[in-house]
Amino acid sequence: MECELIIVKCFIRTWEQEKLKNVVITNPYEELPEKFNYVNLESVLGTSLISYECTNIENAPSRAQRLAKKGDIFFQNVRPYQKNNLLFNLDCSNYVFSTGYTQLRPKLNSGFLFSIIQKNKFVNKVLNRCTGSSYPAISSKDLVDIKVNISRNIEEQNKIADFIGTIDKLLTLHKRKIELELKYVEALKESFIPYSEQIQKSFNNIEYRVVKLEDILKERKETNVPNDEYPLVSFTADEGVTKKTERYNREFLVRKSEKKYKKTLYNDLVYNPANLKFGAINRNTFGNAVFSPIYITFTTNQDSEYLEYVFTQWNFINKALKYQEGTVYERSSVKPKDFLKIKLAIPNDINDQKFIASLIDQKLIATNKSKAFLKKLEKLKDYYLKDLFI
Repeated sequence: MECELIIVKCFIRTWEQEKLKNVVITNPYEELPEKFNYVNLESVLGTSLISYECTNIENAPSRAQRLAKKGDIFFQNVRPYQKNNLLFNLDCSNYVFSTGYTQLRPKLNSGFLFSIIQKNKFVNKVLNRCTGSSYPAISSKDLVDIKVNISRNIEEQNKIADFIGTIDKLLTLHKRKIELELKYVEALKESFIPYSEQIQKSFNNIEYRVVKLEDILKERKETNVPNDEYPLVSFTADEGVTKKTERYNREFLVRKSEKKYKKTLYNDLVYNPANLKFGAINRNTFGNAVFSPIYITFTTNQDSEYLEYVFTQWNFINKALKYQEGTVYERSSVKPKDFLKIKLAIPNDINDQKFIASLIDQKLIATNKSKAFLKKLEKLKDYYLKDLFI
């Protein structure tokens, strides 16, 4: 047996370097049941099983071949950098996985081995052996030929498996919590933000009226030279209005020429006419600034935070895109004069608008805190996988 001794940080004892194929049974063949739950490559997200398809042996796809047994590990062969791999821990014998996974049946603690293959170091070894650029993939044969560092001490394996497994459970629970929070936010928006051009009432009897956007928005056309009070900013769908980084900040180019840029103030509503189909519409929460004249800025006599939630919904954006003009040769866009033609129902009372925006905002703040905690958990897991006992 080919091996070499390795000093491990936490337990301070020798480990062995071993090819994966020597510590697992690869793709064990077993006869499939008549009816089973089929798991394809979209069914595993992170380390969680998020879906499956109930089927039978006659109608199942030809790729349904890997019958799962408790303790089996399923490694995603295609795009392994996504790290959508599963430790199957269900007491069931009717789950069948796609051949898009390599099925590993460990001869040692499954949780311990699963912790090893989640390491970035292992994933990088996999990627070095992948073929294809758009969809890098590795064969089962090449996968199990990779060497891994293992401990032969059962107590040590169990402690590592329990520790990393606990973090994985926390990650799964927290991801589900965030999913539920986001669904709740969407439910709030659907309940309080009507998109029909007809006057409606929500379940709590808030009264709405139909308006054209030209009745509640006014385009801001003032300009200014970038300075300390009005820094040069950029605008994207994901980040909204943000200050340009030093690498892209062109203030030094415009100071001498006194070139003027379009002004925007806090709470203005901004959109990019040429990128609206990608969701490039938002509210300025940055503050006083100037940016490229390609962006359109509006002031409003209504609650701007409420309108931000209206405008960032895809059913509103799709309504706006009906006014899109242009061809493949001329960049298509939604011009301000057409944008202002859009009709929608809004609460009569601005206080009701603020109340709705506050409800959504509070829930989003809670969700963002959950996302921040999730990132800390992910970093904690990466730290232990990298720097402690494996």
